[in-house]
Amino acid sequence: MVKKTGLKIGSIAETVVALAIMATQSFSTTISINPASSTIGFESIGSVNVDISGADLGIGAFDVTINYDPLVLGFDSFKFSSELGIQEVDAFGIVTPGAGSVNLYNVSFADLSGQPDDFTLGTLYFKGIQMGATSELSIAVNELGDANGDLITDITTQNGSVSVPEPSATMLFASGLLTLIGLGGIRRKGK
Repeated sequence: MVKKTGLKIGSIAETVVALAIMATQSFSTTISINPASSTIGFESIGSVNVDISGADLGIGAFDVTINYDPLVLGFDSFKFSSELGIQEVDAFGIVTPGAGSVNLYNVSFADLSGQPDDFTLGTLYFKGIQMGATSELSIAVNELGDANGDLITDITTQNGSVSVPEPSATMLFASGLLTLIGLGGIRRKGK
């Protein structure tokens, strides 16, 4: 004899499906350029951060390419964050600059249990080489791994931009005025 439990097969199936969806639901990890928009002076060095947020299980490895306009910006350097482990001791990082791109690769062997969910992966340094122009900084994620070595697949990116402004009208006027004053002094000495 079969005993009735009061549960319907349909409600059990719906519950199992709902639990399976909740178990596989992942939260997006975001890699972004911070600040999203910045300014670097002509022939000056400026920086932007490559930030990560929503890394619930930590970040143990990443392979990211940042693309930029090489006519506007020149790559200067990149400094890895200490959140990935102490460099040359328990982390291995490579920066590979190319024409208009820089590839950032890091694998950490450190204990990342205290790593925050949101932190800076590192800082990019660029030199402004074309006045009056703007370069987009776009992010291409080749691979991203959590602290357990598992691949993170739900990733969003937030690109940024860097502008190299024209000199201001006041600066141009002041430099022109100083030139005229200098020329006037030279003429007076010659008489």
